[in-house]
Amino acid sequence: MAPRRPRHLRDRSIESELKFRVAGPRDHATLRAVLRKREAKLVGRYKEENFRFNGPGKSTRNTTLRLRVLNGGPRGVLTAKGPATFEGGVKIREETEVELADVHATLDLLQQLGFRVGWTYPKMRTMYMLDGIAVTLDVLEFGWFVELEGPATALPEMSRSLGLDPANALRDSYSVMARKHLKAKRPTKSPPTPVTLPDKVAAQAQGLTRTVGYNEAEFERPIHAAGYTEAKSSSGVYSDRGGAVLAPSVRVGPTQTVWMLVNSLIPYSDSSRP
Repeated sequence: MAPRRPRHLRDRSIESELKFRVAGPRDHATLRAVLRKREAKLVGRYKEENFRFNGPGKSTRNTTLRLRVLNGGPRGVLTAKGPATFEGGVKIREETEVELADVHATLDLLQQLGFRVGWTYPKMRTMYMLDGIAVTLDVLEFGWFVELEGPATALPEMSRSLGLDPANALRDSYSVMARKHLKAKRPTKSPPTPVTLPDKVAAQAQGLTRTVGYNEAEFERPIHAAGYTEAKSSSGVYSDRGGAVLAPSVRVGPTQTVWMLVNSLIPYSDSSRP
C-alpha cells in the first residue's frame, strides 16, 4: 500500500489591527470628511449579526469561533481566530475565514456538531480603503468605534494621520465588549479617544462635513439594546434580519481578506460620497 500523502493545512492569514472607541457621531463625521479629502475608496456599508460560539469540550478555549450573518443572510462569514499578541499597541493574531453561501444551514450544522451560541450582537459598519489599509467606522449598542486593519508596520502611522493615538488603542474585541455589556459591565475602562487633527486639516474636515449629500443617520446612532441576545439554552438563541447582496472581496495586505456586504450596493456619486 502506497504511503498516504500528508495533508497540508490551508494557509492561514495574520490579522493586524488597531481599534479605538471615539466619543460619538461627530467624530465619525470628521473622519469621513478626512477620508473623503484623502480620496479613500468607500467599499460599502452593511449590518452584521454576530454569533459567538462555545465548546464542545476545549475546542474554543484558545480559539474564537464567530459566525457573521451579513445583512440578514443568506451569505456570511465563519471566522476562527487564535490568541492575540500585541506589538507596539497593534493587535496581532492568526485568522482563518470562510465565505458562506448559507449561514443558517451552517449555524444548524455547528449546533449539531456540539457548538452552542454563547451570545450574539449586531454591528453596523462603513468601510473604506486607504493606502492598502481597511478603515472601518463601526456603531454598536455600546458606542462608536474606528478600526484599522492592514500591515502591522503601517497601522500606527495611519492612525496618527487620522488623529488617533495608537497608545489609546483598545485590547478587547467587539465580542468581549459585547459580553461585558450584556452582563451590565462597562465594555471598556478606557475613555473615548479624541480625534486630534492639525488645525488646517480639521478646518477642511469641518467644511466637508457640511457638504455630504446623503443621510447616514441610521449609521450614526447606537443600536437598540433589543438587538443583543444572550443564549439561554443549549439550543442557542438567534434572530434573522432582512438581506442584501455580497460584494466582491477586498484584499488587505498579502493574505488577509475582508468580506464585504453592501447595503443593496448603495449608489453614490463623486459629489455626494463621504
